[in-house]
Amino acid sequence: MAKKSSGFYFPEEVIFQILSWLPVISLLRFKLVCKSWRSMISKSELIENHTANSLKREAFVLSLPTIPVDEVSYSSGRRGDIKNAFYFDTHDLSYMLHFPPQISDVKHLIRSCNGLVCLSNILGNFIYLLNPLTRGFKILPTPKIDAFYRIDLGFCFDSISNDYKLLRIMQSDVSNYGRFTFVLKAELYSANANSWKKIKVPKAVTKILPWPYSKCVDFNSGVVYFENGKELLSFDSHNEVFGIYQFPESVRHKRKSDVLDFNGSVAMIFESVCDESVLSLWTLDDVCGNVSWVKKFNLEVVPGISWINLHLGAGQYVAQCNNGASYVFYDYRKKETTELPHLQNCVSVMKYRDSFVSLEGFEQLQ
Repeated sequence: MAKKSSGFYFPEEVIFQILSWLPVISLLRFKLVCKSWRSMISKSELIENHTANSLKREAFVLSLPTIPVDEVSYSSGRRGDIKNAFYFDTHDLSYMLHFPPQISDVKHLIRSCNGLVCLSNILGNFIYLLNPLTRGFKILPTPKIDAFYRIDLGFCFDSISNDYKLLRIMQSDVSNYGRFTFVLKAELYSANANSWKKIKVPKAVTKILPWPYSKCVDFNSGVVYFENGKELLSFDSHNEVFGIYQFPESVRHKRKSDVLDFNGSVAMIFESVCDESVLSLWTLDDVCGNVSWVKKFNLEVVPGISWINLHLGAGQYVAQCNNGASYVFYDYRKKETTELPHLQNCVSVMKYRDSFVSLEGFEQLQ
């Protein structure tokens, strides 16, 4: 009689499902366990499942400090100069990843989508796309339009074309009978084509000047949003169409947040005109074929919170306290805050979903 083997046996399908839910930082270690795990983790099927599952997990807060900090303690135990590093934070997990010095001068503008990060210099004419966890990266071709004034970038995934796209908008001066005026110009990068093309900007949009660093991506449709004081400027990356959405008349000029990704919808938080202690969250929804703002609920915040930066899901926010003096995790349901001391003097603070996504032409950072 054959001797029964001891130990536990897990079918490959079960292992596949377990791995697809784990953080990338763990999967990178598990690739070293055995050849079969390494092969499974590298398969496109697992990468696709993992990317989809990451939308259901708590998002990371990705931040990049601008100045060295003498001493910072993390779960990893690493201390010292954190100037050239990415930081990834949730309530339960924090870690730091240094990035190579050759890209330290291109982190003026930072965007993130599906685990990929876009880094740009101040004029947006030198741009990297990289996966900071897998260390894959590529340098984008030089944009077609020269920029001499303020620029902004919108990074998103066009699920219809299965293509990562980057919108570059900039102020440019135009001479009109000897008088110079500022107008918006735009161009779009396609990862599939690995090239830029100029985008026509409608007259209604040319005079809109978005505020830098504020943006949101609707992950369901590949639309990027930029804000200024009274409206959102949108761009549909698949149909290549701009749109303008005025803030609700009753709460205009009472903004208390950046434009947010709220459970797949674009959202803003406004202060009540009648009562400054009451905040309300509004989403931009399609109502009977018309896109309009819909008030969802009032948001009671603890004293001291002055601005909402991110919505992480499940009632979790990243907020500024005391007019930007500090950053905190804010649990809306429990009315609790947890300090994020290292977020001071950051280039950018953004919502990040970890993934194994790689693009054609990616090289490996050392």
